[in-house]
Amino acid sequence: MHTLTDKELLSSSVVQASAAVFKTMKPFLDYLGSILPPMA
Repeated sequence: MHTLTDKELLSSSVVQASAAVFKTMKPFLDYLGSILPPMA
């Protein structure tokens, strides 16, 4: 979980900040995707 303040959420840079968080999490999400069975 990543919390955002109201100020951060309403900032003009919220998209860039969100992209940075997703980029940081991508290796972990790729790992989870490789070890968990597909959901049907």
